[in-house]
Amino acid sequence: MSIFLICCADMSTSDPVLARILARLHDPDDTVRSLAVAALADIATDDEVPLFVTALQDESAAVRARAAQVLADYLNASSIVALHRALSDPIAAVRFAAAQSLSELKDPIFATQLLDYLGSASGFAKAGLLRALRELRAEAAAHPATLALQENDADVRREAIGVLGYLKFATALPALSALAISDPDRVVRKAAVGSLVMGRESVAIPALIQALTDEDWEVREEAAIVLGKLRAIQSVPALLQVLEDAYWQVRVKAVRSLGLIGASDAVAALLVVARAPLSNLRKEAATALGLIGDLAALQVLQHLLDDEDADVRKSARTALEQIKHRCP
Repeated sequence: MSIFLICCADMSTSDPVLARILARLHDPDDTVRSLAVAALADIATDDEVPLFVTALQDESAAVRARAAQVLADYLNASSIVALHRALSDPIAAVRFAAAQSLSELKDPIFATQLLDYLGSASGFAKAGLLRALRELRAEAAAHPATLALQENDADVRREAIGVLGYLKFATALPALSALAISDPDRVVRKAAVGSLVMGRESVAIPALIQALTDEDWEVREEAAIVLGKLRAIQSVPALLQVLEDAYWQVRVKAVRSLGLIGASDAVAALLVVARAPLSNLRKEAATALGLIGDLAALQVLQHLLDDEDADVRKSARTALEQIKHRCP
């Protein structure tokens, strides 16, 4: 039986459209009830929020999931309570819908409520709460998020990293650096590597350099990106080695970072990359050579002006202008 038969049977309205929707909420067919929840969302006001909260208790997972999705547009203290409960729903689709809706929270006023739930949460529920807290950027979330880095659940660790990264919580850099190079989950390692962009302290750079040798190419790629953003001059020798990586995506990011760093020691290697068969590599090499501004690149860049790829030609022109501007 639909829970609406119990909870909503005494509701009445003078609005004929709303009345028809309410009638469908009583339907024994869960597909009809699910569609009714969606229809109600199109015309609902805050007065109808209790109906969506009630729908989260429906016997049908499809109805519960639909209600969880709709509540993203009606987030208040009571709907957050209901969504928090839905994070522990036995059906994955409902849990994911609830987590997604909670992640839409933007008002920091709700951070205290989420933090209260966080203390007793575990597994998916804890990950969902951390994901929601990340968007709120509540400083009070830094300590529990740091503790969550030690959780056994990889999803919890990943979401905790997100919270700390958004807060730019530099105190957690040692713990994040350790995860970047040693966590057993590749997704967690990649997230940890990405979070190190907030740290110019010496603890972050060695971990990023080590991450350039990670077994997972996406982790290596992320490490190359972050080293460039940090302008980590001490990483140049390691980035030069990455130019031989088996994955072109990693090589591209290494080339880009060498340019951002302004690595004059990389010019000879970049001149070789500028003749690579892959146009993405030639384009990035041209850009990097322009940023470094070494006159030794002029001949190769002139040659790239006739490249078959339009993006390569454009990058070469820009690079030549940069070098000529520096060395008229």
